[in-house]
Amino acid sequence: MTMRCAILGMGVTGQSMARHLRAQGIDCRGFDERGGAGMTADVTIGPFDADLLAGFDRVLLSPGIAWDHPVLQELRARHEASGRPELLSDLDLFGEQYRGRLLAVTGTNGKTTVSHLLGVLLETLDGGVEVAGNIGQPMLDLLSERHLSPRVVLELSSFQLQRSRPLHVDWAALLNLQEDHLDHHGSAEAYLEAKQRLFRCQREGDYALLPREERFDALAGELAARGVVVRRFGEG
Repeated sequence: MTMRCAILGMGVTGQSMARHLRAQGIDCRGFDERGGAGMTADVTIGPFDADLLAGFDRVLLSPGIAWDHPVLQELRARHEASGRPELLSDLDLFGEQYRGRLLAVTGTNGKTTVSHLLGVLLETLDGGVEVAGNIGQPMLDLLSERHLSPRVVLELSSFQLQRSRPLHVDWAALLNLQEDHLDHHGSAEAYLEAKQRLFRCQREGDYALLPREERFDALAGELAARGVVVRRFGEG
């Protein structure tokens, strides 16, 4: 039976998901409430329809779709009740196929700078490095490269982390946390939870970099108990 996928939001990320799926011969259909330049003819423009979308096996979510969108809330409720449709992101698709070492950077500020610097430093290693994610290049486009680097640096936003399954990351950094995107997350606690999802699947031998602030002490202790090498930075 052929898998059918719907993509919500056909901006840069949505279009990269469409390219990735079609390259694998997977049937996919795009949906966008506003439309825009560069969208192909097989994109349905207009309000999302929960009943229509529930008929797909997978619904792939772009970061720009609000997490509290009524249709998204309905789809999440249906998924909790029956397991369908499966709700995924580009990060989920990437994690399903990439088998190299992952380094990921998140935080309110400085993500792009640190991700770029990691790319410059790691380019000197055998096989080099790729830098993708929120920094510009869609991560799924990397999978189409004939000689993909054995390591990838991903810049990840709270939006991407919130709507993705926890992913194993070999080296993870949370640079800082300030009140931001509260209109999207609803509270500072929810924003913090989204960021901390980056570390949920880390295990013995992995590395975590965290600010030296009291609010991250519990996470640092939990990671250390799992055998993760934890490094703290900042004043104190």
